Amino acid sequence: MIKTMKIIGITLLLGIVISLVGIPYSNASENNSILKGEYDFSTTRVCVTGPFNSDLSRKQNSGYFDLAFIDAIVNFNGDGTGTVTFTSALFIKPTLTYEGQYPVSHGYGSGTINYDVNDNKTFTAEIVVTSWTSTVGPPSNIVLIEGIEFEGTITQGNHLILMSDTQPNIEISTIEDGRIGERICGRRNTSISKKTD
Repeated sequence: MIKTMKIIGITLLLGIVISLVGIPYSNASENNSILKGEYDFSTTRVCVTGPFNSDLSRKQNSGYFDLAFIDAIVNFNGDGTGTVTFTSALFIKPTLTYEGQYPVSHGYGSGTINYDVNDNKTFTAEIVVTSWTSTVGPPSNIVLIEGIEFEGTITQGNHLILMSDTQPNIEISTIEDGRIGERICGRRNTSISKKTD
């Protein structure tokens, strides 16, 4: 009798543990499926270049400020992953000291996105730029940009997304020759679903 009760008790406990372990995964999967499909993405971005100390103060005197206008198509897969293709016009404010310097550039690129949707339809996302080609300005030598972080809200029946950088963080650019660049950026953007239904 005691042995039977122990077996029943262990079985019930295992069932509860398995159920509890399954809850976060199930909810995360279901929440991420809310954000699925193709969205038009428009953003304004301002950046300052580093390198920076841990308190975000600059390490050296040289650097520049830039302003970019970006249009993109973001494809959310519904599983927490997606892809981004974009064009951008970049306006640079360096110390303009010599003839032939480019104060403006234009180009196109692509990347990946990873996101996590919460129960209240807020979400976090990180974009990694994996390619960039210049069409105006000097040829691009950036091969990777990491650390682009957003917080957002899904509204209007999942057809409208509002996203922004809410905390300053250091983004890392990797150059073709292996050199590393740092920047801190601020963004505000709106994404509209391309669904017609």
